Amino acid sequence: MTAKEYKKALVAARREANHQYGFHQSTFINYMEKAGYFFCIYFFPEKAVLTVKPIYVDDLWWEIWHTPKNTKQSLSLRGRGVYSVPAQTLTSYTLPDSNRSGSFEDLCAKIDSIFSNL
Repeated sequence: MTAKEYKKALVAARREANHQYGFHQSTFINYMEKAGYFFCIYFFPEKAVLTVKPIYVDDLWWEIWHTPKNTKQSLSLRGRGVYSVPAQTLTSYTLPDSNRSGSFEDLCAKIDSIFSNL
């Protein structure tokens, strides 16, 4: 797979897993709110990183910064926003074939295993 094909395959595999496991997708991240926590998976070419933080922490930070309007923004802002509080890294996953020579099925299987283990 070329780098461009790999990027497209990664986005497609993430989108497929989203629907199955209840996540939302934004550029480079998949995220969800569950039991008052914000879970976010950041995707890089060779790895995926799972993070978590309490939802209230960003609300509190935005109140301190006098930007309460951020609480009304998309949930993805908590994962990729400039003024969001960094989350705690829980774990990271190596994506298959960092040289992009693997198949689409291998990539889908790895993405599915990441989402299914959460």
